[in-house]
Amino acid sequence: MALVPPVVATALLADMAGNSILGISAAQLAAAVSAGWCSYMLAAPVVTTADAGSLGAGVGNGVGLIMSPGSLSQSFRSTFISHGINGNHRDLLINALSLGLCQSLLAAQILTAAAGTGVGAGKVVSILPNPAVSVPTMVSAFLGAGLVGISAFGLATAIAQGFDQVLPTAQGQVVIVGAGSPFPGGGAGIGKIL
Repeated sequence: MALVPPVVATALLADMAGNSILGISAAQLAAAVSAGWCSYMLAAPVVTTADAGSLGAGVGNGVGLIMSPGSLSQSFRSTFISHGINGNHRDLLINALSLGLCQSLLAAQILTAAAGTGVGAGKVVSILPNPAVSVPTMVSAFLGAGLVGISAFGLATAIAQGFDQVLPTAQGQVVIVGAGSPFPGGGAGIGKIL
């Protein structure tokens, strides 16, 4: 399943409610974060895999990326503080965002082109973030959702930067299907998140 903003917003809103974030702008914030995050994830990060199986060329396909909510919370804490986000509900928001985004990654689809492996499997070895895209995308999503308060730019930037810091630690697997041979093969796959 691909990352879809309404699904991600629902997960974020549930985690925000679970952390007692119930204000009138909670749905607006969940919608902004999900729109910015999904747009970024579908456009910018590059996924690389270490593949093994039979010699040939194929397509790697997998569902689910695993990221530690604890690591994401620590990263958010650092970026929130550096951008002056210090309100009473900061830690509750950090917890909600960390849980919601990590849960949403479990539904992400990974698609790679596997050179050197026709049939087999691959392990995600890295996901390269693109901060030049993540921050403007999140800021734009905040503006589009009408979040224009004094801390909106700082919060959007803190969320984008905090997520990018932890994105390379995400793990996943792909199954490679294509033109195989009776000979062993291996190599690297490169692709994206859907």
